[in-house]
Amino acid sequence: MVLPSEWAGPNPEISRALELLNLPENEPAFLLDIGCGSGLSGEILDEEGHMWVGMDISPSMLQVALDREVEGDLFLQDVGQGMGFRPGTFDGAIRIQERQRTKGRQRKSIKEKDWVLHKKEIARMRGTKNVPLDSKYTARKRKPRF
Repeated sequence: MVLPSEWAGPNPEISRALELLNLPENEPAFLLDIGCGSGLSGEILDEEGHMWVGMDISPSMLQVALDREVEGDLFLQDVGQGMGFRPGTFDGAIRIQERQRTKGRQRKSIKEKDWVLHKKEIARMRGTKNVPLDSKYTARKRKPRF
């Protein structure tokens, strides 16, 4: 998987997250990167001099991080299933969404698709007949269940 070059380098979201954590100056911190994905934000944490542990729900994204040989420790974990850390293990935690890094045009098409799928789902829930399929591969009909 090739990552766009504009994602590399300084990132204002990560800089802002570190600023909000209010960590001591010139001291390395032990941070948890929730939803680390391919480890892009972790690399920036490395450049800032911090140690980090990344967790993600996607095995394929963690494999990309391993292929890129990121410095932090990685593990496969769903945040919704709880995290087995003792209180005070980390100096802080960050969560940076990759979706925020997409270009405006890409974001607009994502929003349009979300809007269309939402409208189709509402139509299905109301029982409207002949709602167009989401794609040629998915032909499911949902019925409201309460």
